[in-house]
Amino acid sequence: MDDQHSDSLFAGALLMFGSYFVAGFIPILPVLFLPFPVSVYASVGCAFLGLFILGYMKGKVVRIPPIRSGLEMLFIGGIATILGVFVGTLFRTM
Repeated sequence: MDDQHSDSLFAGALLMFGSYFVAGFIPILPVLFLPFPVSVYASVGCAFLGLFILGYMKGKVVRIPPIRSGLEMLFIGGIATILGVFVGTLFRTM
């Protein structure tokens, strides 16, 4: 059994960095361009939309129903997003 990789670890790491960097801007962009109260809601909405799109694309790649995959990613990531907003709000009031 051959344990050598034919792919480049550096290329994989660079791809991961780039994708996290680009995806990280999805919820940040509303904060940069919209006033404070509106930007929070727009940021969470953009995060939800980004999660759904990511799940949809994953479904297409791995050949499972894309809508179901998108909804799963939205649900799991949405719970994490809501918990993050809740904890942030909780610590802000302390």
